Order: sequence, then C-alpha cells, then structure tokens
Amino acid sequence: MSFNNNHSFQRKALLTLPVELLQEICSYLGWRDLRSCLYQNSILLHITIPLIWRDLGDKYWESYEKTPLRWNLIKRTLFSSTQKTNTFNLTYHKYIQRIDISSSHDATFRIDKLTLGYLLTNCYNLTEISLEYYKESSFDEPFQILQDLHNSNISICGINSQQIISPIRKLTIQLCDLSPINLIHLLSLYITTLEEMLLEIILERDPLELEDLRRLVKNNKKLKKLKLYTIQSERCFEGKSLRDFANGAELPVARDWWNPNIV
Repeated sequence: MSFNNNHSFQRKALLTLPVELLQEICSYLGWRDLRSCLYQNSILLHITIPLIWRDLGDKYWESYEKTPLRWNLIKRTLFSSTQKTNTFNLTYHKYIQRIDISSSHDATFRIDKLTLGYLLTNCYNLTEISLEYYKESSFDEPFQILQDLHNSNISICGINSQQIISPIRKLTIQLCDLSPINLIHLLSLYITTLEEMLLEIILERDPLELEDLRRLVKNNKKLKKLKLYTIQSERCFEGKSLRDFANGAELPVARDWWNPNIV
C-alpha cells in the first residue's frame, strides 16, 4: 500500500471513532495541532472550532511572537455575527471561556476597548480573565469600557448594550511598576460575579485604595479567595478574614516577604 493510500486509510479509520472519543482526544491537543485538524473534514471542523476559540491570548496560543494583528484579527472575526467555513455557520463568541490580555508592549499590541466590551457583553461563557501589564500610559484605557457600558448607551457591532453578561469568576492581575488604583476602582463598581482573584503588584509605594478593594470584596458576594501580593508582603483573604475585611476590618496580617520574579 502506498503512503498516500495508507494516509487515506488512517483518516477514514479515525472517522469511525465515536464523536465523543474524538472530542476527548482533541481536548489534549495544543493550539497549533488543533489548527492542523481544522480543515481535514467536517467532523473535525465541528470538534476543533470550539476548542480553538475556548481560550484566547498569548498565554494559550503557544507562541511568543508578538504582533499587533492578533487582537485586530480576532476583533474582525468576532464583530461579524456569523462566519462561514464550508457550510458551517460559526458564532465564535459562544465558545470563549478564558482570555489572556497581557502585554509588555505598546498599545498597538493590546486588546482595545471595544473588543473587550464585546467580550464582556456577548461571551456568556467567559469565566476567566488574565492580564500582565508593564508601565504604559494607556494601561487603564481598555477597562474604561466598564464605565462606558454602565453610564451610557454604547454601540458595539450595532447593538446598544449597558450590561455585562459574562460571568467572570476568576481574575488574575499582574502589574509591574504600575499602580492598580484606577483598575481596582472600575472593578469594584462594575464587576459582581468574582469567585477568585489574584492581584500581584510590583510597586514600591503603597499601591492600593483600601476602600475600593473593600467595595470589590463586598460587591462580589461569591468571592471565596483573594490573594494579594505586593513588593512588601503576601496576604490571603479567605473565609472569616474575607468577610471581616468586607465589613470594615483592616487587612489580614501579612505573611513572610514575597520575592517576585521581576522581568
């Protein structure tokens, strides 16, 4: 049997497997391998599309190459309500569960405000956001969308929206030489679904407004754990310490000094 015939036989044999088993196999593949499976046949197309769009960002894309086209291309795809690949109509936003919007580059490499707004108002399965930023003047700009969505009618893809529907349950924020004051203020006013939060701040001066942090804890009724790392110390809020802090208590006692891996 020739190589080509053998390859064709293997592909046909693969398609005899139950769809559930194919889904299980594909769930272990990396982003690059999933892309290779994408156009093999209609069955793999249906299986791999949700997996490819489940996690967005360099943290999940297995690539350290930085390009400003990344989020621009995603924005163009998302802002079309449907895309056709062969005969399969795709609505990508319903697959997105986690996004990593980290950037150590200038603003052209970063997610823009409208794209973040689209994700927050359309991705009803989006449960986790990660971000790692370095000192840049435009750091807070994408997150001003939180205020815009609540305080005015903003049109995203022709749809006026004033409500965040993404059930954000986990938030990881890592900041280097950058104050979190404005960001924590925005989150404390408009995010209410958090269950876990990790905040790492590498900043010499006192980086927090405690009342904003307290309001964030109080407004997120399901919050079970808050880990706070600063250049001076590590603090963990859980159970009673979390409830006490929400009700006006001081910060929990700091643990031993934390030694951050400064890039």
